[in-house]
Amino acid sequence: MHRLAICTVVKNEGTYLAEWISYHWLQGVTLFRIYDTGSTDGTLELLSRIGKSIPIEIGTWPPAGSDGTQLCGFRDGTKCLSGRARFVAFIDPDEFLIAKDFQSLPKALKQFGDAAAVASCQRVFGSNGHEEHTEGLVISRFTRRAKQETMSHWTKIIARPERIKEWTSSHSVECDGMVLMTDGTARTATGPHPGCVDTPVDGQLWHNHYMLRSLAEFREHKQTRGSLSDTATNKRFSDSYFINIDHVANVVEDTMLASQAGRVAVLLWVIQRPAIGRIATFPKVIERTVRAWVWRYKSRKWRQRQN
Repeated sequence: MHRLAICTVVKNEGTYLAEWISYHWLQGVTLFRIYDTGSTDGTLELLSRIGKSIPIEIGTWPPAGSDGTQLCGFRDGTKCLSGRARFVAFIDPDEFLIAKDFQSLPKALKQFGDAAAVASCQRVFGSNGHEEHTEGLVISRFTRRAKQETMSHWTKIIARPERIKEWTSSHSVECDGMVLMTDGTARTATGPHPGCVDTPVDGQLWHNHYMLRSLAEFREHKQTRGSLSDTATNKRFSDSYFINIDHVANVVEDTMLASQAGRVAVLLWVIQRPAIGRIATFPKVIERTVRAWVWRYKSRKWRQRQN
């Protein structure tokens, strides 16, 4: 049984998926169930290549009885992963889960005992002032975010799939058992939307939400694609939407996830080379490779200084 899987719904995220999968694989996710809703940017071909190194399942879209929204993918993923994964994180491809002190995600989830589900609060990142798509990883390019009290009330769910009774939104569930916040307190949402908690917390887990990226990327991806969670699509993702969120989402400098860019870059390099990609199924091999390359780099710098 997988200790932790991820279920997500995507469309035209090929530019970003390899980084997102690589990061979460290094954090202890061992299965990805991905529903593609009609990508035209080579997403399925990319997933096929990565799938030679990392376990990826492509879910049928739309699922039987689906209305074509993200929530239907989450419901189908719940059924398909029940009995196969201890926990499943139901997140978007612009969301990166983080455990405190960078412990593995499965290890962090052990701290919640027999809880049926854990609700992770988001940290919303802005554009860093980028108008155009610049080179580099998402986690390196965007290091400024909103204050937690400003935009962190929305949650995403990490649950024992067989104990989910009903999805009340793409951010919330009813379970057979406790749904906890990441500080161990009970999740409470008394407002108009069940996915928005009363008080955001900074506990053992959270997720960075790179919901804007640069203005050019926002226009190319979110405006063109629209929303996967509802039918408002392009009307919601206007330039005004970008400007209003970006205004409050560049306040705090947060380079925590950027510190992992080197590890992610090495795994990205490995999984894109079929001849050696299968070693990606052994995270310890990746870690040794990273340490060896860092040691060689530092040794070369030291020798240059001596000369």
